[in-house]
Amino acid sequence: MKVEIPIQITLVTPPAGVLYAVQKGKDERVSLQRSDGSDLTFNLSLTLAGQLDSEAPRFTGVFAQGPADERFVYLNIGASAGDHFSQWSRRAKIHLSGITWELVELAQSKPGSVIHGLFAGTDKKGEPSCASMRPIDGSWELLSA
Repeated sequence: MKVEIPIQITLVTPPAGVLYAVQKGKDERVSLQRSDGSDLTFNLSLTLAGQLDSEAPRFTGVFAQGPADERFVYLNIGASAGDHFSQWSRRAKIHLSGITWELVELAQSKPGSVIHGLFAGTDKKGEPSCASMRPIDGSWELLSA
């Protein structure tokens, strides 16, 4: 039986006017959003593949990218998200490694809850954050409905 785990990714104050999308599979873009300078939130679900006796949860599904022990979700930015007039063509790797079994179990036990990560939307130059990204405060959290 496949278990779907709800995930929520929030970009904090990304630059205005930039198009963002979650990458589904190898080249499909979904959940397109153009930033107006406020936080952007993306909701998706990942399939739980690892067993509780493994060291860390392992995720699969259409949004999970990368090797089994280093899964991430791609956020496409600018031209990579489909805005061919954008000055940026980037992707951000939203690392899932900080999601613990405790969070997964809590999410499963509380219907309507979601595992949430808060990420910097703007880098030090004032441009869209990209490359490898981990939650701002260093950890994922459970948001209850």
